[in-house]
Amino acid sequence: MNKYRRTLPPVLALNALLAASAAAQVTYQHYRFEPTRMYANGTIIQLSEFVLSNGGTRLNLVANNPEAVPAPTVGQNGTAVNMVPVTVTGGSRALTDAEGALKIIDGALGTKWLTGINDNGGAAKFLYFDFTTPVTIDSYSFATGGDTATFPNRNPIDWKVWGRNSTTEEWVLIDRIIGHPSNPANQVFQQSFPVTGEIAPTIAYFDYAFENYPIVKNGTPVSIEWDAYDFELGDEPQTLTLSPASSPAPQVTETREVTPPANAETVYTLTAANGTRSSNKKLTLRSVAGGTANRRFYRFTPVATRPGSDGHQLSEFSFFRNGTELNLFATNAAVTQATGSNGTNDNLLNVIVTNPGGMTPVAEAAPLLVDGLTTTKMLDRRIKPVVFEFEQAVEIDSYRFTTANDADLRDPVKWTLEGSADGITWELIDNVTSFSYPTSTLRSQQSQVFPLPGTSLDTNVIVSPAFTWTGALNNGFDWGYNWSGDRVPGLSEDFTIASSAAVRGANLERYGRTVVSGTGSLTVNGRVLNNGEFTVSGGTLKQTGNYFIAGVSLPGTFTHTGGTVDLTLDRGFFSADTAAAGGSKYLLSGTGQLIVKSTGNGNTSVGGSILHNVHVGKAGTGDLFEISGGSASFTSSNNNFVYLSRTGTMRVTGGSASFANYNTFLIGFEGAGNNLLDISGGSLAITGSTPLMVGGGSTGAVTLSGGSLSVEQAVNLGQSNANGSFTMSGGTLTAANITSTVRGTFNFEGGEIRLTGDRRAILTEAWFHGATGTTASFDSTLNRTTIRVSTGGTPFSLWAAAAGIAEGQRGAEQDPDQDGVPNILEFALGGLPGDSGSRGIHSPVATTTGAVITVAVRAGASFSVQSGRLAATIDGVRYEIQGSTNLGNWDAPVEEVTPALTQGVDPAPSAEWELRSFRLAGTAGESGFLRVAATEAN
Repeated sequence: MNKYRRTLPPVLALNALLAASAAAQVTYQHYRFEPTRMYANGTIIQLSEFVLSNGGTRLNLVANNPEAVPAPTVGQNGTAVNMVPVTVTGGSRALTDAEGALKIIDGALGTKWLTGINDNGGAAKFLYFDFTTPVTIDSYSFATGGDTATFPNRNPIDWKVWGRNSTTEEWVLIDRIIGHPSNPANQVFQQSFPVTGEIAPTIAYFDYAFENYPIVKNGTPVSIEWDAYDFELGDEPQTLTLSPASSPAPQVTETREVTPPANAETVYTLTAANGTRSSNKKLTLRSVAGGTANRRFYRFTPVATRPGSDGHQLSEFSFFRNGTELNLFATNAAVTQATGSNGTNDNLLNVIVTNPGGMTPVAEAAPLLVDGLTTTKMLDRRIKPVVFEFEQAVEIDSYRFTTANDADLRDPVKWTLEGSADGITWELIDNVTSFSYPTSTLRSQQSQVFPLPGTSLDTNVIVSPAFTWTGALNNGFDWGYNWSGDRVPGLSEDFTIASSAAVRGANLERYGRTVVSGTGSLTVNGRVLNNGEFTVSGGTLKQTGNYFIAGVSLPGTFTHTGGTVDLTLDRGFFSADTAAAGGSKYLLSGTGQLIVKSTGNGNTSVGGSILHNVHVGKAGTGDLFEISGGSASFTSSNNNFVYLSRTGTMRVTGGSASFANYNTFLIGFEGAGNNLLDISGGSLAITGSTPLMVGGGSTGAVTLSGGSLSVEQAVNLGQSNANGSFTMSGGTLTAANITSTVRGTFNFEGGEIRLTGDRRAILTEAWFHGATGTTASFDSTLNRTTIRVSTGGTPFSLWAAAAGIAEGQRGAEQDPDQDGVPNILEFALGGLPGDSGSRGIHSPVATTTGAVITVAVRAGASFSVQSGRLAATIDGVRYEIQGSTNLGNWDAPVEEVTPALTQGVDPAPSAEWELRSFRLAGTAGESGFLRVAATEAN
């Protein structure tokens, strides 16, 4: 695009300034400091001191402002020697304010001048020093504020210093600094900035001429253009050079044709200099041999977008052969295209366009890249590849893309293009990753047509590393100093926090990959709004806020394999927050620890929707909350609810999960489809006043095939308007009761049910369907009903068969592993009859009050004194816990110790046994002997 020189503004000629530079001094009565850019684009400036120097000595400035009452008696250096009176003004605050302009020369680093650089229409950023007579200086400096470490974006990195001798004169530029490396430390003076009279000139522009592009075929000339006139100085640079050199010498304003070296990438540099100070701008030109590709599949991968993007988007993508655009027709488009991509129906090529792993709204999906319309686009929040699958191999020699309608940060600036015969094995055919391509910031703009490089292909794909948290400055998440790359990652850019602590004082929204690992810590005081891949494998994620959402507007996955996720939420823990985010997942495994504290009132309406504090399937279908390891603890403190809706699934295959004091735990709250609680291992405990309701506003189901489900209240099946089913084939269900409406069913095929009270009549209920051999027994001592399926043998005989003991060696008193312990005793104590090293679990436990023995007994055994000895009969075995004070008589009274003393008892028994502890009763317990006997019950 052609550029035109602006009209020269009325400024003084540079000659006077250059004349002064010979003495490296300037003399003016009025000086002005102008910050033009703050670190991280801040909008506030703060400085604790500003000093002017000459000959290595700081001027001892003293404020003579009328507002300075009482008038200071010492100057900036703390003495009254050689004081230089000056009137200091600037900023939007009163001069005498605690952060007013008078603080800039009070000599105290503990005070500061602070103002918004945009206040008063931008006039507040200037700092003025008005002397009574002209003052000579040769350098200046300033000190950072007292809380710069917390607010580094209040440091200037670009500024100008001006001077003049009369208020009727134009200001003369004395110094100009661009890109100063800001010091984030508190109350620290910057380097001394000399006033040399040499000011680095600026280059107005250096660019490709109109319809000339960075990537060309070998031998193709490219026109480049520049304007190096410095409008602010009102002069040309003293020297101007172009590298690689070409003749003639460059003019201040010029359009020049260059032919870049063949099969190479060349960086052209334009350098403007005034004396020893210079500035430059660069352009990259790539010259390639050209080539073709003939593949059925092509894959375009955006390697980088502009910094800070929240995704990748394009309006159109085109392929060319021999200068002709191929006419593509997407067969997988949601709405059938009216024409091919070139606007006609001639020579259509059917293609399937997909975005594997991406996150694209339905209305902005990948097939829209070939609909021929710049009013539509593909938007991918995860910045994943786009795949074009043709019906057969298609030959191409170049390609082009068109920018979308908005958000130029989403434009690709680095990418690769690959080809494949089968969609599995890919071959690189173009690589634009060694430099950032200057994609047009104009919207709906076609790029150049990119020739395939052929034999010029650079196979070294340069991938930008993910952002890494360093915490170099402080714990501020939003300070670029704390990140590799010195800027905060954008919403779609990947980052890792593996050590030290980061704190974000606002919502955390993510589309890119997010990792918390090692000893890293991320605290979010706001909402966690995930749309990408979020992983916690170590360290801590701590949140206090409204919502934790695994998928907000697109399906998200939260993988938790280690470390701690600690959430305090006054609204909700949701998997998907919108229909488009259906299929979002929270996956807990390994050693991960999830702690959720629900504090908001679950009946509160927010935006017309009841909170429902824990909701799998709140808005989208197919959500999953899976626990295969680790532990999850949910606690309610304010009338909260747990819901599964819209085919939502909560699955427990290992680890443990608990929900305490929620109003309701409902499988099937709303929406169509079946909602499932599936337990095949691990444990799930629902405690406090929380009932388990299966089926509510929609169908609900529970399957229990292993592990345990414990419900302190009742299990309620079916509601008047929804079915509820419970299928149990293994594991253990413990509950106060099971109730059902006519729309509920309980299918019992195996495992064990333990209910509070005498619930044996449950077997006669029409909704209860027990397998053949289902029995219910009531233990009045434990006040517990146990429901099992009998398979035709005693527990002892079934155990012996399952252990693989030969049929002829399964007798109660036989000892097939020859360890001296008969089968009946190994069965009674949870031993392994085929392992001579396993003789059952029985262990003495040392205490300060006497001997205790801890043994494994069949789960549910009820001990009582029988014929003078503590005994219990269960599952065909009779236990006796015998005590003695002299090893001769074993009738000493014995009592049970509760809870059991299990420390040091190893290994733990399997699910059908439990540990119990016993000791001698009364004073005899202080010293004595204990043993356990087990015999086959009659």
